[in-house]
Amino acid sequence: MLEEINRNSKDIGSDATEYIYIQDQPIAEYNPGSGNWSDYVFANGKRVAKADNFTDYLHMRVTIASAGGATGYGYVVPAPLKNYQVQLGDTLYMTQYQSGGRSGLDFSFSDSSHAASDTGFRDQNGYGSEQDGVSGFWHERIFSLDAYAGKYIAGINFIVDSTSPAGTWDAYFRNIVVVSHDGTVYPLYSEESSFPVTPWTYQFGVTARSFAVEHVAVTPSADNVAITTLFYHDDHLGTSRMITEGFGYPIWQGAFLPFGQEYNPQITTNHYKFTGKERDGESGSLTSGSDYFGARYYSSTMGRWMSPDWAEDPEPVPYADMNDPQSLNLYSYIRDNPLNGRDLDGHKCDPDTASTDKNGVVTINSNCYDWQDLTYLAVAVGHHYIPKEVWSKIDKASDAWRVLSKTTTGALKQPRLSNSYDKLHRGLNRQVRELVRKLERELGKSLEDFQRGDFEQLQESLESAGEDVAAFNERLEALEPEARTFGEALAGALEEAFPALTRAASATGEAATGAAESGLIPE
Repeated sequence: MLEEINRNSKDIGSDATEYIYIQDQPIAEYNPGSGNWSDYVFANGKRVAKADNFTDYLHMRVTIASAGGATGYGYVVPAPLKNYQVQLGDTLYMTQYQSGGRSGLDFSFSDSSHAASDTGFRDQNGYGSEQDGVSGFWHERIFSLDAYAGKYIAGINFIVDSTSPAGTWDAYFRNIVVVSHDGTVYPLYSEESSFPVTPWTYQFGVTARSFAVEHVAVTPSADNVAITTLFYHDDHLGTSRMITEGFGYPIWQGAFLPFGQEYNPQITTNHYKFTGKERDGESGSLTSGSDYFGARYYSSTMGRWMSPDWAEDPEPVPYADMNDPQSLNLYSYIRDNPLNGRDLDGHKCDPDTASTDKNGVVTINSNCYDWQDLTYLAVAVGHHYIPKEVWSKIDKASDAWRVLSKTTTGALKQPRLSNSYDKLHRGLNRQVRELVRKLERELGKSLEDFQRGDFEQLQESLESAGEDVAAFNERLEALEPEARTFGEALAGALEEAFPALTRAASATGEAATGAAESGLIPE
């Protein structure tokens, strides 16, 4: 199936960002001023990774006139790490690069003591915290804080140590975090554009020194993939819950209230948060800003849309279901049921959750229509319930196929079928989706790449679930007395509510059949 690709742009003052969307998901961002690219990888509708052609880091440069020289820069940690009491099991993670010399950091505590080399603060390789012995490439450093349990953190110090020889030495630091014994992540630095430090008054044997946050371009290669790649860990709604960096440790953790407000926010450059939508810094901070869904903005602090819903074709109440009063509120989010569904684009919600009562009746927890899985829906409806004489004339790449994908759920908004469909077919469609994914794994290809023979194999798999289909039709008959089977009901809906589909099928039928006979459609 052909996917819809869109390109949008956002300007904030002199800064601009261009976005490339596929199926309402941003797969790339480009800043024409800086040349920065960020690419996003999705799997099963969820964001799983980000790859940049740039990075940000802390850069300390020190020139030492003679051996034994040393100096540093101090940083007072903010809440919630300020005055945090160290517990057994707490761990410090960081990424470091140095050109030579011996450098690193130490912790200072409220009692004026330090976690440093002379108190046994060493990384997994045995190097003292401010005496790193690895030079010439980015590497991960891990430190246990067990020896300092009970102490209260006050700050950290970035140091070029006195064990360094004379010369000018550069030390670079990225993604500094403390992970507590219970898994809570406390970021100290994760590629932000500012990081206030105070130079030490002590600088023995030092003739020059500097400390800065630097933003640099990185040419993608196998050597630097660890510093240009981040991994997202989302919940069932697609909300970002944790980010891990290229070496595998967590650098950010998100907690969100039901309507998307961030609870105890952490420092981060991540701007894709609630249900994976962009939290727009232009309308506030990355913590309190509005979320951009495509059709409109959503305020997680209010739990409401910032503007009423709308439709391209004028409707009295856009996207409303007259059987559900909750849908009449054009400002409410997901019909005030945010735990069981998500909005896909500012118009439509995704009911990919359902419950079954003791009688086996399937109920959709958010009464709306699933536009995310149109491909699966087209297969489920098309192969079982659209007459074969119609379906057989629809080429996968034809206008008719596209019309089917865009109108299937819309047609089922008809009052005669909507209740029955919502209560019953979603449960069946879940089984269909599982069969599709199983066959995708067996064939080693996605549904989009299926050829005609693959669809025939899928048809057999679907028809093997005949008992489910039969039970489905029986329950439907009880709800729809006028229709002996759901196939008959939907056939009637084709005549009433699918005029675009039937016209497209008729217009493309001869072409599709001729293409099949001439071998243009792969068997």
